[in-house]
Amino acid sequence: MGVSPLAEPTRIIDTYEADVTADPDGSNIRTVRVDEPGLDAKKCRGLGRRTGFPGNWTAVGDLQNSRLLNVCTATILDRKDWTETDPMPRDAVTDVSAASWAGGVGRSAVEQYDYTGDSYGFQEGRRTKAISEGEPTELALWARSTCAAGSTYHRVTVTMKTGTLDERTLSEAQRTAYSHNARKLMDAYLTDPDGWPRQQRCHDSEMLGEVEGWQ
Repeated sequence: MGVSPLAEPTRIIDTYEADVTADPDGSNIRTVRVDEPGLDAKKCRGLGRRTGFPGNWTAVGDLQNSRLLNVCTATILDRKDWTETDPMPRDAVTDVSAASWAGGVGRSAVEQYDYTGDSYGFQEGRRTKAISEGEPTELALWARSTCAAGSTYHRVTVTMKTGTLDERTLSEAQRTAYSHNARKLMDAYLTDPDGWPRQQRCHDSEMLGEVEGWQ
């Protein structure tokens, strides 16, 4: 037996708009334009600040209240014009991100990263120093926790300014700095009182391994 087709939507919601009000009772709501959906989202604000990375960081994150996944990014760069950012020293952290996937979503995420060679176990034990021309200078760190929705994978990334796009070789001090900053970021993400992992009561976290983005 056939069914009637769904009616066409009468309104399209622009994700670059937000309904806001200053009235306690929620009246007089007005729609305002926002630069990015989730800019300075509460669950992401601590991403750059709580790590102790210098500078003024701006955070952005998804706006869904999901028990299964979360995405946050933060940058020290000027979001409207990165050329306006104050000069930074070489090897300064410029961008960071954090993501979490719980339950079946987590297993799917790991499988996808396995497929692209970017999961924590894909290149376990392999460690390189040479970075090819134009390759990203990003290091990821994976962790796993038990959260409200079950076993959950977390992935944080740290991007550092190198000052060059030419082929180069990392010194041991630079390589250690990447690892230190990634661990500092993961610790801050997992323990932020307003962050997603705390909201989802994540506990018993274990570090799984690093992934060099330049491999």
